[in-house]
Amino acid sequence: MKRIMKNKKRKNRKRRIKIIPAYIFLGLGLFALLLKGVGALWPYGVEHLYSRGIYPVLTIIISFVTGIFPFSLGQILLPLALVLAVFWLVRVFRRDGAIKLCISAVSLVGLAFFIFVFSWGLNFNRPALGEALGWQYGPSPKEDLRGLTAWLAEEINALRPSIMEDENGVASSGLKNRELLKQAGAGYNGLRDLMPWLYMKGSNEKAALTPGFLSSSGIAGYYLFYSGEGNINCWMSEAEIAFSAMHEEAHRRGYSREDEANFLAAMAGFAHPDEFFRYAALLNSYIYASNALFKADRTAYNEIASSLCDGAKRDINNIREFWNSHKKQKLEKVVEKVNNSYLQASGVSDGVKSYGRMVDLLIYAWKNDILE
Repeated sequence: MKRIMKNKKRKNRKRRIKIIPAYIFLGLGLFALLLKGVGALWPYGVEHLYSRGIYPVLTIIISFVTGIFPFSLGQILLPLALVLAVFWLVRVFRRDGAIKLCISAVSLVGLAFFIFVFSWGLNFNRPALGEALGWQYGPSPKEDLRGLTAWLAEEINALRPSIMEDENGVASSGLKNRELLKQAGAGYNGLRDLMPWLYMKGSNEKAALTPGFLSSSGIAGYYLFYSGEGNINCWMSEAEIAFSAMHEEAHRRGYSREDEANFLAAMAGFAHPDEFFRYAALLNSYIYASNALFKADRTAYNEIASSLCDGAKRDINNIREFWNSHKKQKLEKVVEKVNNSYLQASGVSDGVKSYGRMVDLLIYAWKNDILE
């Protein structure tokens, strides 16, 4: 009888021990929810305590570990973690039934939410970049948009003759993709006077393991917050690879909003010691600005577009042809909806439309002689 009682006590202890992690994970999820709530009410606290304090230290450590690997460790860890999670949940269901399964599933969501918020997601609650810089910017008149687009075209025409070309006459860095990606962070060193809090040694961009899927989805790259790695679609042209790498590097340095990451990629490119990165920043900025100008003033758009040198026209046509031949509309719409939901859930109220505000930031910088 005593042995039976002892066995029962042991079993109960084991079950309690197995339940403890679930409650810890739930607690972490609730703590993350509290952090997001406080962050929404206190953005300047997020900026100075987290985004400029805890986050850079955490990212440097994570990037140091994952940077040892020549491939994207995060892309391997995610499916592995999902497989382990499913295996664990199936085991819980078989052993303890549906109620414990639900508790375990919610606890895993809580853990994932905590990792997201603490390792990167709280950056969505920092003040807008323009506020941190003290810039007062907003929608600009057509004349300013025309002026920025014309300036970008002039800079492109001046720089394009010194850029190498591949066998198709398209701009090339002359570097292998891996070497190109390694240089993505160098331009941010040139922004230390304007934005000293952005300084962080090196970069951590890797070639994505699924470029075919990304190309079909219309995706140039994405950032894996839990591994501190930017994953770049290396099927694109080199100018797009360089710009996308600088964009993901902006995410790694703590800027979650897409419009701000695009703007920072442009600024880092303008300040980059390598002319090819500057050209990539000019070309991609021109594409954003000219697309906006096309909607606002088609006559001005046609006039500026016709002034581009032949090399730049080839580069833009190459980009257009690549996406036209690879993108699948149905898949792109699904991915855009998912991305839009993710951005809105993270606090970006206008979702993927936030990409367009990059032009307003560029106009402000151009008008105030900040662009070089």
